[in-house]
Amino acid sequence: AVLLGLEGGAIDVRELGGGARRHLIKRHHGKVTHLLSVKDIVISGGEDAEIATGRECIRFCNSRTGRTLGSFTTPPVTCMAMRAFFSDGSTLQQGAPLVVTGHADGKAMLWDVTEQRSIHVLD
Repeated sequence: AVLLGLEGGAIDVRELGGGARRHLIKRHHGKVTHLLSVKDIVISGGEDAEIATGRECIRFCNSRTGRTLGSFTTPPVTCMAMRAFFSDGSTLQQGAPLVVTGHADGKAMLWDVTEQRSIHVLD
């Protein structure tokens, strides 16, 4: 699938072949600023209502179903990367997908996607 972050806060999920829309996932209240995907897991950073207090929201959702898997309020995100360990080349092991986010305050946060929680903050 191809992912497009839209200024209105939605994530447009399209098929690779002809570009047909699979989902229009409305998860943010401001523009989408960061997007990552591994398999069906989409991680997005957006300018939500929390941006007024200097915070952005990170959300996890399923690109096939559009279902929210979790969301987090963090300091403003400047970069995002994901690593997934594959057991047989096609399926994710339980608890294995990890996301690292870099923040404007100089900190980096390591997230467990499956557990939907921050597991470490690097100062």
